[in-house]
Amino acid sequence: MRMRSQRRKSTISRWSPAIFSVMFWIFMAIAFLVAHINLALVLSLAVVAFLLTELLCAAVDRRRPFTAGQKPPSAD
Repeated sequence: MRMRSQRRKSTISRWSPAIFSVMFWIFMAIAFLVAHINLALVLSLAVVAFLLTELLCAAVDRRRPFTAGQKPPSAD
């Protein structure tokens, strides 16, 4: 039986992988539209988009810290 004192997960913690995946592809689409002639510029903007989404994921994960000896938060 579960304890009632457990907090429910927030919406951003449940949906964050999907949100950041969509954001990455939006950034990629913008990069392609802005620089569709120059492939090197598209690739560099893709790297920037990837790093930006990684930083956003890290900012969300920082709110749910766990040390190396602990298990990550469960999905249920």
